[in-house]
Amino acid sequence: MATQNAIGLTAAGVVTYSGTGTFSASTFSQYSYLVGGAANSITGLGPATNGQLLIGSTGASPVLSSLTAGTGITITPGAGSITIAATGSPSTFPYTYVTAATQTLAANSGYFAGAVSGGTVFTLPATSAIGDFISIDGISTASGWSVVYGSGQYIQYNQSVSTVTSGSIASTMASNSVGLVCSVANTGWVVEYGNGNVTIV
Repeated sequence: MATQNAIGLTAAGVVTYSGTGTFSASTFSQYSYLVGGAANSITGLGPATNGQLLIGSTGASPVLSSLTAGTGITITPGAGSITIAATGSPSTFPYTYVTAATQTLAANSGYFAGAVSGGTVFTLPATSAIGDFISIDGISTASGWSVVYGSGQYIQYNQSVSTVTSGSIASTMASNSVGLVCSVANTGWVVEYGNGNVTIV
């Protein structure tokens, strides 16, 4: 065919050539991506919505898709932006100031033992998973604390293990603190740290 000639087209678009002497003007949606296909073809993909990305697929055309949030993650799409944040923070480990005589503990929570008369008797949660954590902090102006529990449960403190079901641990001074981590689901807890002389029976 002749070279250096003007291409006469009657429509606006992206010019493509068939390889056999035919030029054409392909049109695509505004804001779309252009994707190369077989035999040098061009296709349009999109336009993308807020937060969408062009994600590759081996041996196939890429696709427009949004990110998926995993555990402890939030994803907020915006116009030309994606905000990724962790949902875990100190606020997810709540602390409760306890002035009552009794309190049932909840996994992954902290407590201040603030009862001024007779102390606070805490009870382990009946349901727990390995790695769950509980913190108890004594208040010097209060009367101390103890931890009791239900059927089959126990607490290990260094080499000592409390009596199953009927045992307990307790502070010897009002300001004693203890951290407990679940070692056996629903039943076993280990003292991870103890501030002061915590007793176990």
